Amino acid sequence: MGNVIPVMDNLKNNNKISHKIFSMVVDDSGARHGGLIFWGGSNEQFYEPPLRYVDIQKQGFFNVTMDSVSIPRTGGSFCRGGCFAIVDSGTSLIGGPDKDIAPLNKMLGATPAEFGEFVLDCDTVKTLPDVHLTFGGQAFRVPAEKYVLKIPDIDGTDTCISGFMTIDIPGDNSPSWVIGDIFLSKFYVEYDMEKNRVGFANKKKTFS
Repeated sequence: MGNVIPVMDNLKNNNKISHKIFSMVVDDSGARHGGLIFWGGSNEQFYEPPLRYVDIQKQGFFNVTMDSVSIPRTGGSFCRGGCFAIVDSGTSLIGGPDKDIAPLNKMLGATPAEFGEFVLDCDTVKTLPDVHLTFGGQAFRVPAEKYVLKIPDIDGTDTCISGFMTIDIPGDNSPSWVIGDIFLSKFYVEYDMEKNRVGFANKKKTFS
């Protein structure tokens, strides 16, 4: 934007990092850590190699090709033939076009609510199927405990929100999906700005 030097370029130009790479891991165990960002590379202490890389398709965004979204237990398949997706740690949920999100949520037993969101019966969460997001030919499994948000109400009950919400982005060159923290908090993610790619790997179970 304007004449502002991007953070990664600035770090590299001032010899603070050797490579224009950063990676992140979120601690969702409820412990004291919120998460970590590694500048200049990745840290194998926090993930199970290898990283599965997908190329960035559009400069300016971490816009990659996602192979598919599926629910193996029910046979549900979405983003058929591949679709563009922004890998965005600034987004909480996973967003996609209504033509995919509505039937996906219907398979989960969710019903439409306001602002593109869907609600679930909290009593069904333990029986809900895994949802798989596939990048670079590898399926990454997201269980219900990750994609359902339980929101406490003032009357002492809970409202359960599906982590899959409708985001219809106009334009032929726009991404059709936005992959947010529902997914990113379960996996280790590397952003490689030298080779224009994003890498995914399973987190190690321990975070200390």
